[in-house]
Amino acid sequence: MDNLLQQVLSETEFLSNNGQTEHYERFEALVELRQSLVDRIAAEGPLSAGQKMLVQAIMGHDHAIMAHMDRLKNEAAEGLIRLQGYQRQRNGYSQPAYYDGFMFDKRN
Repeated sequence: MDNLLQQVLSETEFLSNNGQTEHYERFEALVELRQSLVDRIAAEGPLSAGQKMLVQAIMGHDHAIMAHMDRLKNEAAEGLIRLQGYQRQRNGYSQPAYYDGFMFDKRN
């Protein structure tokens, strides 16, 4: 348990300090790691005083982590809006593939 707490704390500290340059995959890995920590805490029961201090240290970085994750979410949303704009523009200039009528040329 202590090893997992230390691992979560070190990853949390790294991402809170260097989150501007990291990709979303690293944050996903942190979320999964934190979930495994929560599951383990729920399974094992009460924490010792030292473990509680480590959890408090992890929670102290939550604001910075959430700010970085919100930035990534906003970047993704802006990218989707741009992509939808490109699709609308492409669809506006493309001609439909249906015909209003046919003309037959009969030669005798």
